[in-house]
Amino acid sequence: MSDVPTAQSSTDHVTPTRLASATAALLGIALASYGGYTQYTITAQVAAGVCDGCTPWHPLFVVAPLLVGVTLLSAGSYAFAKTTC
Repeated sequence: MSDVPTAQSSTDHVTPTRLASATAALLGIALASYGGYTQYTITAQVAAGVCDGCTPWHPLFVVAPLLVGVTLLSAGSYAFAKTTC
């Protein structure tokens, strides 16, 4: 047998940089999803007329998680790609 790595064997190691960039990307997905889901539920409640006296839409709960999430996802993905090339 030869010592040539196959497609199934990985020579990449887990480094702190790769771990941090992957964590940032995953956290970005979670935050962006939270912001999108919050916007969806508020819109659905208002449209159904069941939101009488509900907490009003606030940018802190919708826009901030979306923007921070997309930024983290972009930066984390870019940094992770730079560590694998």
